[in-house]
Amino acid sequence: MPLNWTIDHDLRLVTARAEGAISAEDVKTYLGSVAAEGGMPYPKLFDISEADTALTVADLQALGRSIRQYAVDGYGPLGPLAIVVGQGQSHFQAAFFADASPTNRPLRIFRDARQAREWLVGLRRT
Repeated sequence: MPLNWTIDHDLRLVTARAEGAISAEDVKTYLGSVAAEGGMPYPKLFDISEADTALTVADLQALGRSIRQYAVDGYGPLGPLAIVVGQGQSHFQAAFFADASPTNRPLRIFRDARQAREWLVGLRRT
C-alpha cells in the first residue's frame, strides 16, 4: 500500500508516510483505521513529501467533509496535524485540504519532517 501508518498509543502519536501514487480511497482507509483504533485525538504527522498526490479538488473537499464528520460522530476532538510536503503540487493540495477541513485543531504545513515533529512535540508542552 502506498500509504503506511503507525498509531503509537504510548506516545499518543499517529505517523503516516505516503510514497508513490496515493488515492482518496487510500486516505479514507487511513482515516477509518485511525478512528477505529482511537487515534483521532492524537497529534498526527502526515508525510506526503515522497507521494504522487494527484488528488482532485473534489477528492480534497470530500476528505475534508470526512474529517469534519469524524469530529461530529464523536471520534474527536481531532488532534493537531502536521503535513509534510515536497515540491510541486503537494503544497497546494495540502493547503486546499486544510481549507476544506476546517476543524478546531492546530494544523501546519512543513517541508521538513523533523521540524514538523518538533512542532507537534512543542504543542504537547503547552
